[in-house]
Amino acid sequence: MSNKLIFYALFYTTFDNEKSSNAISTDFDSLLKLHYSSISNPECYYHKYKKSIKYITVGPIDIYIYKDNGIHKLDTESMDENGAFYSSYLTFNDETGNINLKEILIYLTKEDHKIWRKIREDIDNNNIQVNDHVLHNSFFYDNSISYSNVVPDTYYEEGIMNA
Repeated sequence: MSNKLIFYALFYTTFDNEKSSNAISTDFDSLLKLHYSSISNPECYYHKYKKSIKYITVGPIDIYIYKDNGIHKLDTESMDENGAFYSSYLTFNDETGNINLKEILIYLTKEDHKIWRKIREDIDNNNIQVNDHVLHNSFFYDNSISYSNVVPDTYYEEGIMNA
């Protein structure tokens, strides 16, 4: 029996090759249905930017967990009831050497998410101090994470990063 958890994302890729997701699910087939159901509302934000979308695809999204002061691939044995999924980005170099961002899910405990929020607030207010934040690796300093957790099978009009 595999302990690997697979989430799929509804990805929108722009003509500038920026890729973001607006929903996640463990059910691959549900995401396009969710997309069409959501955009059937003429007030849906999608209609304001649909001309900039080159592709709409569904595919796996990488899932990580923050533990032991680092991020690691998530397996279901690492999950507990005190955590939730959040959206974030990893940076990587593409085949041409350009730095790109890849949207990911990260599983955080409520406690770690609270610490991350405090660190981001201190950064935004130019109020970085050496305190218990030093126990957390640079992931918390260098990456944005969605403010709220990302709920599966929910359509986020402005993307899961804006949850």
